[in-house]
Amino acid sequence: MCLFLSFAMIIYLLVNLILGFVYAWVLNIVAKEDIPVYKGAVILVLTAIASVIASAGIESILPGYSIWISLLVNFGLLICLTNLIAGVSVKHSAIAAAVYSAMMFALLFGLSML
Repeated sequence: MCLFLSFAMIIYLLVNLILGFVYAWVLNIVAKEDIPVYKGAVILVLTAIASVIASAGIESILPGYSIWISLLVNFGLLICLTNLIAGVSVKHSAIAAAVYSAMMFALLFGLSML
């Protein structure tokens, strides 16, 4: 069981690493600055780790509202880490986080229809 969980976490981190390239592309378009790709990957990997920890904590406190609060926590983490790591303004961080979140929602919605 522990091996399965560690394998699942590695896959989860690899997926977020790949999506980090997409996030760096969105940041380059929104901020009109040259943001290195590794910064986008680091932002998404750290957001994923913190989001899993926060989701577990929220689930133990408010089980019925954990999905909605986790979305807000994930969005807030994305804005804060983008501002902190990439050095982009809060306004551009919020726009990039919103565009990336909308793109991921559309992608996951489309995949769920298959």
